[in-house]
Amino acid sequence: MLRNKKAIIILVILIIVISLIKLNPFTKSAQANKDHLINRSESINLKPFSTITNYITNSDRYNKSTILKFFVINLVFYLPIAFFLGLSNFNKPTNFLIIILLPIAIDLLQVGFKIGRFDIDAILLNILISLIIFCLVKRIKISQT
Repeated sequence: MLRNKKAIIILVILIIVISLIKLNPFTKSAQANKDHLINRSESINLKPFSTITNYITNSDRYNKSTILKFFVINLVFYLPIAFFLGLSNFNKPTNFLIIILLPIAIDLLQVGFKIGRFDIDAILLNILISLIIFCLVKRIKISQT
């Protein structure tokens, strides 16, 4: 029981730290997005795979670092949580709920604070990355026992 409490505390701290980093309104990208996204319908993308398809089909129009940032930043932000959840002893529904709800909550907060956009592609990517990492860590953990 004590171990689960410790795990919950660590998870909460991880989520808070990642949220603070990702939602920091003082970052350069947040300031650029804020001016661009205020009162614009572009702050919400509900069409699955449109951002990813746009990056692939119109790659010549985008700076390669923009495309790379989209994928790498999402991987870096959600890697620690998925890794930690894979090591935790939480039950499966709790793990999957966290993996699914956290990216949605962060994207909603970005729109709410007008420092980013709600992008279903980013959410799907974050969930997929988190599930893959979670399953890999669980598999390694099981094989070591």
